[in-house]
Amino acid sequence: MVQREHIGREIRKIVSQPENIVPFLVPGRLIRVQVQSVENPLEQQDWGWGILVNFTKQRLNPKNLQQVGRKNKEL
Repeated sequence: MVQREHIGREIRKIVSQPENIVPFLVPGRLIRVQVQSVENPLEQQDWGWGILVNFTKQRLNPKNLQQVGRKNKEL
């Protein structure tokens, strides 16, 4: 059972990478939102299902990389 959970986590890491997920982010799509803790990978918050209304691509540069990190910690 432990190996199955480990493989599931590895698959989710690959699937949720931006280059793999962006083509599927179209308005109207149902998505499930789960956030994993950085400190404890086994701990996660489940926000449930939602509908994707809109999204924008953002390029990360050194200036906004620090802002993104702070926003994620606040969540």
